Amino acid sequence: MNSNENTKYDVSVRREDLQKAVSVLSGILDAHTRWASITMCNGQLSLTAGESNQVIPANGQWPDAVYFRVNWVRKMAALLAKTDPIRLRVQGGHLLTNSYSIPCRFRLTYRSNAGKLERQREKQCVERAAKILAPFFIRTEDIEALVAEATMFGEPRWQPGQSAMINATAKAWAVLAPLGVEIDDIRVLMEESIRHALVRKA
Repeated sequence: MNSNENTKYDVSVRREDLQKAVSVLSGILDAHTRWASITMCNGQLSLTAGESNQVIPANGQWPDAVYFRVNWVRKMAALLAKTDPIRLRVQGGHLLTNSYSIPCRFRLTYRSNAGKLERQREKQCVERAAKILAPFFIRTEDIEALVAEATMFGEPRWQPGQSAMINATAKAWAVLAPLGVEIDDIRVLMEESIRHALVRKA
């Protein structure tokens, strides 16, 4: 996060309004939409995903655009909290919807300064992923486009040195995916658990 982290992003919206907005967006999302955003102007909260947009009344302040994975839209459409109003806020690099948390950013940027070794590693990863997904008619250029879009979100949250955590998350998601759990949900759960463990040790 940047200096915007110190700026207050905290609004309340009617549950009925948010439910309608995310339901509409979720119903028209396509498979290529990866990011969603929230902005606010003159008391109107704007939720955008891909080329689609929904505007609802809101109370509070939201100074600038906040970006996050589009999974939030689908999650809210299916499992929006029953409380009314719904509170949306940014805290610790996460967008919180009542108690539900998902990582967010204040800007989307391309990683244009990748070195030669990093580009080679990226190419190898793309080729390996393409082979794994080939039975599902996914091409190498599809994976390349996916990676290019992912780099808009800045530096990856997963690092090569986190292979144990990546493998554990992937295995857990393979089991929990049929139950509706998204991989980002597991990542957030692991981050919070590690954070609490470190606090207890301090």
